[in-house]
Amino acid sequence: MQNLLTYSLYIFLALAAITLLLYIPRIVCWFGAFAKPEHPLSKKQNKFAILVPARNEAVIIKQILNCFKEQTYDAKNFDVYVIVKDENDETINICEEYGYNTFVAPEQTNKADALDACFKSLLAKEDNDYDDYIVFDADTWLDKKCLEEFNNATSTGRDIITAKKLVKNYSLPKKNRGITGLTNGFLWTMMDQLGNKWKSKHGYRLMTITCGILFKKEIIEELNGFPFDQTLTEDMELMYHSALQGYTEYYAENAIIYMEEASTMKVTNIRRNRWIQGYVGAKRLYAKRLRKAADTPKKKMEYYYLIGIYHGFVIYSIPLLFGLFNFVMAVVLFFYGSPLVAQALLNVLYAFAYTYLTLFVLGIFVIASDSKDIHTSFWQKVKLALYHPISYMRYTNISLKALFGSHPTEWQQIERNVTESEEIPETKKAD
Repeated sequence: MQNLLTYSLYIFLALAAITLLLYIPRIVCWFGAFAKPEHPLSKKQNKFAILVPARNEAVIIKQILNCFKEQTYDAKNFDVYVIVKDENDETINICEEYGYNTFVAPEQTNKADALDACFKSLLAKEDNDYDDYIVFDADTWLDKKCLEEFNNATSTGRDIITAKKLVKNYSLPKKNRGITGLTNGFLWTMMDQLGNKWKSKHGYRLMTITCGILFKKEIIEELNGFPFDQTLTEDMELMYHSALQGYTEYYAENAIIYMEEASTMKVTNIRRNRWIQGYVGAKRLYAKRLRKAADTPKKKMEYYYLIGIYHGFVIYSIPLLFGLFNFVMAVVLFFYGSPLVAQALLNVLYAFAYTYLTLFVLGIFVIASDSKDIHTSFWQKVKLALYHPISYMRYTNISLKALFGSHPTEWQQIERNVTESEEIPETKKAD
């Protein structure tokens, strides 16, 4: 029995070492976060159509509308279309007060449906003179120079441009700055600074999120709308489709938006469930075609990055299985009165320590790469770093459900953080 416990530890250490070695290309991306930001400049003032899906978002819609009013980019070069489901939505009256357009898409069941309907309507216009389309979520804040920097990024000639995403909760009231939401917001820095920045510079496929994303007009015309509605994560479907079509992508680090995180664990888990299950569902839709298309060394590496979350599944399933095995052995040995219970429980502790320490190191990289944008004290950053591993361990049951359970098909309304003021706090505005 002692040999069994010892061998399980050796197997765990060997598999953990192998998976970490296989993760090295991802770790290389982490160090790319510390490179000097690129700053392309455009001589042309492109005209943008901005789409904002806003189903039942009247309570917070003024915040993003204020952001549009404050943009340094000339207002004559962009039009705003706020997409609602119900023709009686109060959002329509609010947009009229601001002088912005609304589009009613009554048949929408998810974000992709809303975008698809609005894109089709815009494409059908004879006087459509837009150069690019940009999508923002209704609860997003924009840096004052966001549209200006999006325009600068178009000079790269890339088909799809994604903004830098930060967490806006640091500027919300204290009740909305819960540690769960703030650590969940580390996800944006992982995607962008620890991933998209390096991949953009070296011409690899990016992680696309359909908030703060720009499409060249030709891409939307080719798609004839936005046909990514087979899962609730249209952005993952877009990412895989872009890989198959060979669309070029760029990470615009200077085009900054602020994403909202939930203030409670309940709402955070709703979002986590939807995102992870949608990611897995989209991967299943595209898996065979993606593997078949990976026929060159570079495309194989792109495929490696495209399935990045599965690396996490593998890395953390190993300590999970090792820990569960030794926990069961500890229970059995306890009933037999064996002194080997201590060794089995020590192995469980090793599994937890490995998981915690690897996630802790990741959290340190997140904080270091975006330290100037994490507007909080040193000790709060320490607290976030220490809590981050615990927060992300909670993905375990969500990931298992996504891999082996059923997937949601209906879009679920998410509770929003409502500030006492409709104005955007000064700490989040561009200098």
